[in-house]
Amino acid sequence: QISQVSGQMLRQIDADVASPTAALSPVDAAGKARAGAKGSNERVKLFVMQDEAGQARLVYLVSWLAASEEPSRPFVVIDAQSGAELKPWEGINHKDATGPGSNIKT
Repeated sequence: QISQVSGQMLRQIDADVASPTAALSPVDAAGKARAGAKGSNERVKLFVMQDEAGQARLVYLVSWLAASEEPSRPFVVIDAQSGAELKPWEGINHKDATGPGSNIKT
């Protein structure tokens, strides 16, 4: 029995996504996303997303912990049929901040 669901539900997507089978393998999707970048803790997940035009697309969400001087967790959405890169972003948020430091009253 399902007691709670959250997220978006797309209806009547069979015209946009004819099959839930990807033309691209998870390994190939990760290779396209990383484009030779080194790292670890790679994650590849297949799902359906709605693009800006309202069309449903079968995509892979690929992320990894980059081997670099600065902390970085790149995320890339890859089209599971064509292999095209649809949307990249940085998953680690950075913010410079200051504070009172060693102030025992705060």
